[in-house]
Amino acid sequence: MRNTDRVLTAGSLGLTALALLPALLLAPLPSRAANPASGTLTPGGEPVTYTAGPFFVANPSPQLGVAGQAPVCEDDGVSCDQFELTVELPADYDLAHPDDEVEVRVAWPEPTADFDMYIYDDAGKEVARSASGADPEVARFLAGKGSKKYIVQLIPFAPLGQSFDGSISLLVKTGGGGGGDTPLPPAASGQPPRFINYVSPPGLADSAGEPTMGWNRNSQRAMYVASTETDRVTFPELLTPALPQACDALWEDVTDPVVSASTVDPILETEPVSGRTFVSHNFTGPNLLFGYTDDDGENWTPVGASPPNGGADHQTVGVGPYPADSPFAQLYDYAVYFCSQASEAGAVCARSDTGGASFGPGVPIRTPQDCGTSGGIHGHLQVAPDGTAYVPLRTCTRPDGTGVQAISVSTDAGLSWTVQPIPGSQPAQKDPAVGVASDNTIYACYEAPDHSAHAVVSTDRGQTWSKDYNISARVGVKTTRFVTAVAGDPDRAACAFIGTPTAGNSEALDFPGFFYGYVATTYDGGATWHTVNVTGEDPLQGAGGVCVSGINCTGNNRNLLDFNDIIKDERGRLMFAYADGCVGNCVQDPSVNSFSDNGVIARQSGGRGLLSEFDGAETAPPSNACLAGTRSQKAAKLSWRAPDNGGAVISNYQVFRSTDAATPGSFLADAGPKLSYVDASADPTVEKYYYTVVAQNALGSGVDSNRLELPVVPEVDLPLETPCAVPGLTISTDPAGDATVPQAALDIRAMSAAEPDNLPGKLVFTMKVDSLATLPPNTMWILRFNAPTPAENGDEAYFVALHTEGGTPHYVYGTSFVQDATASSVTVYTVAGDIDATSAYAADGTITLVADKSLFGNPTADQVLSQFIGTTRPITTTEAPIAGGSQDTADSGGSYRLRAEALCAINTPPLAALAASVTGGSVPLTVRFTVSGSDADGEALDSFSLEFGDGEAISERAFDGVGSVQIEHDYQQV
Repeated sequence: MRNTDRVLTAGSLGLTALALLPALLLAPLPSRAANPASGTLTPGGEPVTYTAGPFFVANPSPQLGVAGQAPVCEDDGVSCDQFELTVELPADYDLAHPDDEVEVRVAWPEPTADFDMYIYDDAGKEVARSASGADPEVARFLAGKGSKKYIVQLIPFAPLGQSFDGSISLLVKTGGGGGGDTPLPPAASGQPPRFINYVSPPGLADSAGEPTMGWNRNSQRAMYVASTETDRVTFPELLTPALPQACDALWEDVTDPVVSASTVDPILETEPVSGRTFVSHNFTGPNLLFGYTDDDGENWTPVGASPPNGGADHQTVGVGPYPADSPFAQLYDYAVYFCSQASEAGAVCARSDTGGASFGPGVPIRTPQDCGTSGGIHGHLQVAPDGTAYVPLRTCTRPDGTGVQAISVSTDAGLSWTVQPIPGSQPAQKDPAVGVASDNTIYACYEAPDHSAHAVVSTDRGQTWSKDYNISARVGVKTTRFVTAVAGDPDRAACAFIGTPTAGNSEALDFPGFFYGYVATTYDGGATWHTVNVTGEDPLQGAGGVCVSGINCTGNNRNLLDFNDIIKDERGRLMFAYADGCVGNCVQDPSVNSFSDNGVIARQSGGRGLLSEFDGAETAPPSNACLAGTRSQKAAKLSWRAPDNGGAVISNYQVFRSTDAATPGSFLADAGPKLSYVDASADPTVEKYYYTVVAQNALGSGVDSNRLELPVVPEVDLPLETPCAVPGLTISTDPAGDATVPQAALDIRAMSAAEPDNLPGKLVFTMKVDSLATLPPNTMWILRFNAPTPAENGDEAYFVALHTEGGTPHYVYGTSFVQDATASSVTVYTVAGDIDATSAYAADGTITLVADKSLFGNPTADQVLSQFIGTTRPITTTEAPIAGGSQDTADSGGSYRLRAEALCAINTPPLAALAASVTGGSVPLTVRFTVSGSDADGEALDSFSLEFGDGEAISERAFDGVGSVQIEHDYQQV
């Protein structure tokens, strides 16, 4: 995917240590590679067939790894066979054949022999495998659409001198159509837009459910609101010095403490010409916290802006020109609108003629006569170039009793409003959206009752509509949420949404599907739409669904809240603001969701934008990669993030090196399509090397990456972490000095978990704070987590804690849940009883909490305790449930995988222990692993193999059983 965080643990990295016995290998007899070496599969064509062999040398590498890991396949024509498959399908093939599959079948004469099959796409991602020991081996994957290339890799696990026959067929199944009553748009032509995701760093935008954003064309910076935090974002090529577009953006907290003191609903809007940014927070009843900045958050002007009859919830702010010949005294060039839900009037909008410094009275935007009385919630206001204001409505009851979605329209700067229904729509759970083009054409995007995303077009302010199309079904999406819209040229617009390809109740906590982010773009006035997945293979919500039922949601899948946002810059490039609910271990295993809400911007990196005057060539050489790396005395290890590919697949990266910062690098090597290279020829006596990489596609070579200076950095021994001894494996760390009360005893620094062998059946949790030299009374230190077996009373999580009610330390456990009665999340803790009496605290800030596994449903080996959150907070009594008031929170989303029974045992076959220097971060990510034996009294570990979560592997490595071995590995992508 995009640049994402990953959390690396011993369980997820798949470390397996084996005492390797010497083997007598016969010299390999001649073997024959695939014949033919490649083939193309087409609809209606004959199956593709090939043969390979005979094979005599066994390749047992699949058994060295764990489920999900790739085998070792040397490029020697002996250890494996590779066949290049091209699947050539029409560009809209999936429209009529969404469930068609490609089947690959291989067979051999002697059934006691065994071959294993792995199939990879042209990016090196595994799409299917068959490693069952059966004859034949059969693997299938979705056919999809267009032209794609694959590698079919056969591993001679136990070949016995056999050859094999391969046959590849297209399995045509019934199916087609887009679901619902609205047709799919015709297939779009030309290139779709391409995107790079910019993830907020840890500690910034960590509570970004329902984000909105703005763009200041003058400063070339974005503004992003995440709950009460306002962040300023500078994209990498606009930094000083500039970095490649593929590098990280700079996120800066520019929150004003008055404007953002509290929130129920946050909203942000940037006026496009002057760059003034408005931030608004509803916080109690019709009261409003409001303010603006003219310098991207360096200085703020707080405003007491509550209109006389303002609403209490779900506000929107819009800025745009006044209608022609408006009679109002305009003290600011643009009208500023504030609209909010109001229980009596449904919804009201007020206008400011002072640039947001003051507002007039709120005017109802719907009446019982034209739209009924229900459904006050509405979408985000947009203002057209001609001054017409539009507010989308998710439900409107017409006089005949039928319900539709609609747009409320004002042509007189908010003095009056007319509701225009969207024919064929029906009321929805979430707001529709509207984008306004330069000629005042409007594009409405809405969620249909079957939860598909739709787009519809009007050229007469919503009086009539045309081209109502289902824009989500082409990519196989079954349920969508949070549509948002923007337009540019008259014939160009975009709708963004999140969606899942899995059918079922997507609000349920047991929903197995994953949600991704999508952007649909039209370049021909809504006649056709390109719909692309902008989050790639990393979902923005793992299993557990997305609850959109507001205060009726009972689980933690309400994390994404109610909406997202999409805007454009002055060149028409798109920016899609969303919250990422799947981080840490969830990236590797989305079936265990993190339910986070971290801020992300998916920004257009290539392809046509919404303003045709800035269109470039349809395809071009790639952009520049973002290069990083490390260097030891043994080698330089380079890794890079892929740049925008220019509309054509990147086939190779060239690596260049020099010894002088001022001298252009000399060609060093071709890395192929991989995103890493190890320079083993680096001379340790050379003080510094300077590296660049250049991406290549069919159009040619791109420009140089950033220039990377690499001096030799000596390797440093790392302390070994093991679940066999306290404190165990680190779950997360937390910055110093971030407690809301500046007190060392309240400042959480780390959390760990262990299962020592001398405490069978128990878990030992450790929380480290800065100091407990003085133990504060009436305080609670809580370590909260989810277990595979939920609490019997239905609460969502367990916790263990130290509390000092009455000034005496007590060690307890209990259950907790998130209470959302007022749309402001509060965690409630209920103490159930005491934990082990060996629990203790120390003056250095170490809190050790020992608890029997039976208190948490008796989790067993390889099961995961997830979603760890550490909290310090005041208490008055533990006799009643405890709610709210945290003083420091370490919200890591980290997890702990229970160890194997024999991991810590002595006098057993050796098992390796694994520690990592880094447990999370944005890829590319360099991690140094420390490998050691399980116990000094056990059998010595004399060799091991190491397989990583991204399919890379280190096979046999000698080890004398003393001390530890360190290995560096560069993670590139999920």
